[in-house]
Amino acid sequence: MLTTLSRVTPHVRSGLAAMLGAGILAGLAPAVAAAGPWALAALVLASIIAVACGLSTPDRLGILGIFGRVAGAAAVAGTFGAYLAPAHPTVAAIGLIGVVTGFTAAGLRPSGTFLRVAGTLVLAVLVLFVVVCLAVAPPEPAVPAGDRAGGAAGLPIAALLLFFCFLGFEHASTGRRRAPVLVAIGLTLLVCLAVAGAALRQLGAARLAVSPAPLRDALAAADAAALAPALTAAAGVATLLVLLGIFADLRTGTRSRAVPVAGIGAAAGAALLTVPIAITLAAGLMLGEYLLAGLGRRGQRQKDHAEGEHGGDHQRSDLDVAGEEGGLLAVPPHGPGDGPTDAEQDAEPAEPEITEQYRRSRQQRRHRRHRRNFDI
Repeated sequence: MLTTLSRVTPHVRSGLAAMLGAGILAGLAPAVAAAGPWALAALVLASIIAVACGLSTPDRLGILGIFGRVAGAAAVAGTFGAYLAPAHPTVAAIGLIGVVTGFTAAGLRPSGTFLRVAGTLVLAVLVLFVVVCLAVAPPEPAVPAGDRAGGAAGLPIAALLLFFCFLGFEHASTGRRRAPVLVAIGLTLLVCLAVAGAALRQLGAARLAVSPAPLRDALAAADAAALAPALTAAAGVATLLVLLGIFADLRTGTRSRAVPVAGIGAAAGAALLTVPIAITLAAGLMLGEYLLAGLGRRGQRQKDHAEGEHGGDHQRSDLDVAGEEGGLLAVPPHGPGDGPTDAEQDAEPAEPEITEQYRRSRQQRRHRRHRRNFDI
């Protein structure tokens, strides 16, 4: 048990580092705008979809996955700009994409120690955020409830937007073993539910739906603006980790020279698309990739099964023919007084024991006849 946990834990950390932070930072406000308080139920639905996708992770990156990751990079970079440089978010987003593109194209990768420290920092700040927002009573809402927030009818759209929170779960995959993926998705769901619930409590659905940086605004509403620098640092680290993971996937799934092209596409997306649109585009393309991968594997299994049955029919047919031929050869014509039959003459040496037993039994019968004649 301990050995299994020791093997699973590093992969779970990799998955959490690729998922935590950026999704809930970027997707919470548009999801609440679509579904209001039902965004919490949409989170659960999105996690179920992520589990289904985790069980059909494609073996290689397809065209939908490439474009989906490029759109995801634009959304993450836009979130980075909204939290770290609200006065010039687009410039900050394009600058971050340029740094990560150059880092990845050069073949550099963050160390395991950096990932552990960075992931721990992000998780600690999110836990602190939840504690503060739950401990302080929320203010009276300045915006009437229902003015901007959606309802249950927007649950599918909110689930699609919040599916973005779980992108990166494939980093927890260990080949055929899916347990790390499921654990990483479960832990991410718990963290996102806690953060979303705390933000909804402080801001309310209507205020949260129109906030470009809902976690920062929730801290301000809880009179905890002093924690804003820590939240900003955590947001920067979280978006950096996710962006590094996205470009690492692009470098692994395509030729390394495609990374600069992907960087240019992500920068164009950050400049031309809003964060909610980029998230919707990324989540839709990624879902399409996983759906096609699942259908492709199902079709391949059906094909293999059909070929196996076809091959088995051929084998049975060959055995039946051989049996019929063996039956014809095993019943040669014979009659009394005939010498050795053709079957005896053609007996293969594969049955020496039977032949030897037959010879010995004949010798014993002859010996008994001679003894009876002698006694008479």
